[in-house]
Amino acid sequence: MEIRYHNNQVVSFVISLETKTRSRVHGTLDLLGEYGHRLRMPFSRSLGAGLFELRVRGTQEVRLFYTFYDRAVVCLHGFVKHGRKTPRREILIAKQRQKELEIV
Repeated sequence: MEIRYHNNQVVSFVISLETKTRSRVHGTLDLLGEYGHRLRMPFSRSLGAGLFELRVRGTQEVRLFYTFYDRAVVCLHGFVKHGRKTPRREILIAKQRQKELEIV
């Protein structure tokens, strides 16, 4: 399955990560491309309404929000997680970008 990025901000976020973390992100994205909807915990978790969270563990805890659109995975938003709970504003950014896809 093809992996796409919603915009350059998501690409810039991935590039800005530490080398080791970036490598883990790419490895987990490869798994997502191979398994698609079948990828589950500990790598992926559904947030409902077609929005998913890609979970990358390591020295930096990274979360990439994605959705399935037009036979591809579209990465909507990413951030480095610092606390136990995912900040609501991060989810809202991903949901807004998901709506933008549906409009087009």
